[in-house]
Amino acid sequence: MNSLNQMLKDFEKSIAPFYEEHENTFDLESFHGRFHIIRCLLLGHFLIDIYQKEGVEVDSRQVYYSIAFHDIARENNGVDIWENESTRRCKNFLIHEKSWNADLAIRTSELILKKRPFSIEGQILYDADVLDYNRFFILEEEKELFDESRLICFGDLDPFIKHSKYRNEAIVLSRYLVDQSFNIPIQTDTNNLISAMKSIYSDFLSFNLK
Repeated sequence: MNSLNQMLKDFEKSIAPFYEEHENTFDLESFHGRFHIIRCLLLGHFLIDIYQKEGVEVDSRQVYYSIAFHDIARENNGVDIWENESTRRCKNFLIHEKSWNADLAIRTSELILKKRPFSIEGQILYDADVLDYNRFFILEEEKELFDESRLICFGDLDPFIKHSKYRNEAIVLSRYLVDQSFNIPIQTDTNNLISAMKSIYSDFLSFNLK
């Protein structure tokens, strides 16, 4: 959790204001704002934890920073035609603000482009984003509209781990995060939003994965 907590500090200070601007303009429901990004970061942490426990090496920093920046340049919802700009901003932040070497910064930022074949880090970014599609299916009668076939994690196409129980847990978590976060006012400041979402995540782990 340490690398996630460090990333969340950077998110609150330097990254979240851009997403908050989304929420104040075109993205009033935070479909691609702070709520989406924080949920994806928590889903990313969940996936990383499973892969690492199963012996798969994952650079969690690459996952977290690529997730944090993957929608930052958006100017509207719908099809993302701003991925290249999001990639550029991620690279520049990692080089100039975090002092990463250029090669690592480029490899990390280019995960945002979701080019296949995926590295494990790119796959986790992709799956975290797909899992949070549950935000579009809020009503009980809509929940079955989530298209599980788009996922890679732990399924037949996952080159790292195939495990149906893990996949089901990830889907249940994604729905839980969406359901609970929609009870948080959109105007909540980022510090309190992060605290609330981390608490929701911890509650899920405590009560569902004993």
